[in-house]
Amino acid sequence: MNLRGVFCLFCLCCATAQKISAGGFSIYEASAKGNAMGGALLGGTDDASNAHYNPAAMTEVSGTALMSGATFLWPSATAEIKGQDYDLKSLTFVLPHAYSSTELLKDRLWFGFSMHVPYGTGTEYPMTMPAEARFYSTSTYMESIEVSPTLALKVTDDFSLAAGPRIIWTKTTIRQQLLLPYHYEGILKHQTEAVGYGFVVSGLYHITDKLDFGLVYRSQVPEDSSGTSYGWPTGAYDLDALVTLPDSWEGGLNYHVDKDWDIGFAAIYTGWSSYRRLTLKMPSNPMLQTISSYKSWDNVWRLCLGSSYQLSKRWSVMGGYVYDFSPISEEMGDLMMPVGDRQILSLGAGYQITDSISVLLSYSYLFMQTSRANSMMDNPGRPDPGSIRFHDCDAHMLGLSIDVTF
Repeated sequence: MNLRGVFCLFCLCCATAQKISAGGFSIYEASAKGNAMGGALLGGTDDASNAHYNPAAMTEVSGTALMSGATFLWPSATAEIKGQDYDLKSLTFVLPHAYSSTELLKDRLWFGFSMHVPYGTGTEYPMTMPAEARFYSTSTYMESIEVSPTLALKVTDDFSLAAGPRIIWTKTTIRQQLLLPYHYEGILKHQTEAVGYGFVVSGLYHITDKLDFGLVYRSQVPEDSSGTSYGWPTGAYDLDALVTLPDSWEGGLNYHVDKDWDIGFAAIYTGWSSYRRLTLKMPSNPMLQTISSYKSWDNVWRLCLGSSYQLSKRWSVMGGYVYDFSPISEEMGDLMMPVGDRQILSLGAGYQITDSISVLLSYSYLFMQTSRANSMMDNPGRPDPGSIRFHDCDAHMLGLSIDVTF
């Protein structure tokens, strides 16, 4: 593949990224190998996805590396409301990724570029569910794209540092039905867009010839969203919302058992306590200037374990496990997304087509514990749908990445 062909493939992935949706508020599915190993790549990997997982690890890949691909996600869930089950709408989401790393100064300085989906959610309930529940949400969609250019410096043979900006675009659409006098249901659609800015810094340290340690900090990203609220009482109204996307600390070890076998562990601590309240302001609406819901999410851990093995010159296999703690307590749970800790089991395989081109595939199965959302109970002046029970929540994920080095 010549340079022009590689560049066209890379740009095509970036262009299609503008049209995707994502499932789940935090998205970690960022490459086929990363998916298969549960994201346990903070100690570095041998491809361009270092630009995302740990930019400082770009110093471990000589020359230029490119990667592009996507993860396809098929979630399902059921909500029990007042003793009746309601299946959430079956949806398909596409989560693209594109990365590059280039050695600018021989064995000293690297430039990286990362594009992936950091956040998203997609829930849509049947309109047959009770009106008391439709008051809070009939559907919630959030799309996002993060772009991050970074520079990595090899300080010593054993220690590297990297830093760069985070630029995150988000689009959110929320639909609900207000219960009004005379049993008239006012239909509302709120749509906002925003671009926020933050930063990422990371380090890589070779503890021994076989053991590598990676540490990454991703800052908070404040987003002052603006958009339009449609539907009630009539027409369209200007809409504003302020949301702070959380920061995270990510640390991990990768141990090279031998030349063929690697084992990785990663722990991610996310500061979801920054998400205290969701407030939508519509100053030009004569009947409804503000809609506010209290969130009060918790800071939580995500624990990842993964391994890869080189079967032959061309074939490699991978596996991983993730336990992802939910930031939403049952007391604060609502209909915007299911409540409950998540677990993920993953497998993957890679095939080296030529000395410079490889393709990687992954399959992941996500399952969520049965849980309840109780924040909508006993609210004075608001409808009470009772305690909502989420069950049979799972997702199938298929990842594909094409890796090119030269």
